[in-house]
Amino acid sequence: MKLRHITLITRISRISRMMPTGIRSRFSDNRGVATSLIEAVLVIGIVTIIASVATGAALERIEDARFVQATSDTELIGMSVHSFMQDTGSSPAFKSGLATSPTDEIYRILHTDGSDAIDLTGSWPTDSDEKDSIENHLVRNQPGVTEPSYLRRGEISYDRHKGWNGPYLNRIPSVDPWDGRYLVNVQFLTPQGVERVREDLELPSGGRIAVVVLSAGPDRIIETRFDQISESFAPGGDDVVFRIQ
Repeated sequence: MKLRHITLITRISRISRMMPTGIRSRFSDNRGVATSLIEAVLVIGIVTIIASVATGAALERIEDARFVQATSDTELIGMSVHSFMQDTGSSPAFKSGLATSPTDEIYRILHTDGSDAIDLTGSWPTDSDEKDSIENHLVRNQPGVTEPSYLRRGEISYDRHKGWNGPYLNRIPSVDPWDGRYLVNVQFLTPQGVERVREDLELPSGGRIAVVVLSAGPDRIIETRFDQISESFAPGGDDVVFRIQ
């Protein structure tokens, strides 16, 4: 595109030089200042082309910066989830920090603030009771805002080296660069969460389901399925995705 613009400017300049002197200077004043209408139009056209090229390049850089930010944020959240699991020996998915066994109730999604995206796949849960904020688990240690906290490091009698040792995020990405939410399908970090979809996905024994941190991207449309077998996982559309497992 830039090459075409340069070629066009070069051709315009050549045409201007080929015009008879009388035409080019007909409107010149006594001081020799060019006032030719043709030259004025040419200058305006050239300036417009240059401005449009510069504006397009600037917009591309802004959008590139947004993708970089979203990639950084999803990775930051994903690594924080990983650190939580290493410290506690459980997943940041439980509705009570004191009930983290394979039979206890879990959330299916953790999320940040931001506007909801359109789910083109129709697979992401929509029930508000199945969602909680990332901050409640990784920063505040207060699942569901009011439920009991996860045991802190030193409070687990059988292993004093295990326990919640956060906050795991010093900077909470409140929204993604397009004002949407970051989502984590934490359901599949738990045995009971995997069992809920094992039959539908024909998941073999010992198989895993992909766990991701996701931004719906600039179009604000989720095109990555909520439940995908890890080995065949594929992100969709312009979604920004970081794999946890």
